[in-house]
Amino acid sequence: VHIDAAQSHQSEQMGNPNEPEAPLKQKENFMNFARISREDNLRRMELERYAVARLEMKHAKLLIDMIDSLFNRKADMYYLFAFKMVLLIFPYTAWEHVRDRLPAMMSYATEDIKTGLETRVADEVYVEYPSDKGVDERIICWNQRLELYKGIEHGTKTLLEPTSRSVKTCVGRRPSECSSLQAEIQEMAGDLNHCQKFQEYFSHYASRTAFIFQNPQLLRDEIRFVASILRQLILKENESSEAMFLQKFDRKF
Repeated sequence: VHIDAAQSHQSEQMGNPNEPEAPLKQKENFMNFARISREDNLRRMELERYAVARLEMKHAKLLIDMIDSLFNRKADMYYLFAFKMVLLIFPYTAWEHVRDRLPAMMSYATEDIKTGLETRVADEVYVEYPSDKGVDERIICWNQRLELYKGIEHGTKTLLEPTSRSVKTCVGRRPSECSSLQAEIQEMAGDLNHCQKFQEYFSHYASRTAFIFQNPQLLRDEIRFVASILRQLILKENESSEAMFLQKFDRKF
């Protein structure tokens, strides 16, 4: 079939209607179709106040890890660190109360870790695979990670679709209730090459979550949120250290 240059040029300008839009173009107007803008910022402000009041400088590394995850577009790790931070801020609070105080995507990403695993998650949040621990701890880590990706899938489907693909996890409603999946996890967690199997199992999930922070607005909001908490903790620590120094100085003189 012959297509002349003019027709070809026009076709290029119009674009192929069957081709999906580029991811960045799809999500460029994130705030317009994700129903989270003003409400999210209000939740971040409230969560920031709680964080500054209840976190200490010993938690600075956690905040730095969160910022590092944002800059590297590792949405899965960011929300896993965020979940750990939230549990530190609200250690004995009903999850229904906590959930309503979180930004939308953070709430979706973390809710299934908490509710899907019930009390087991309170013992440890595994942001790193516990390769040096026993099979039971590895199984909990597998399930935490599965629930994380299930939550991210739910969040992207709710907030981003129909303009983006959700992260397909192929996970049942609750891994703890799926005997075949749990049998598979137990076998892999007990394998001699369990570290490699864990990495291979979740590598494609991790790569498919990177697009979430390609949206500049969401990325800026999250960076501003975490950096502000860290800055205020540093200021609070400096003020406390200065007060202690002055108190000791007064005692001497």
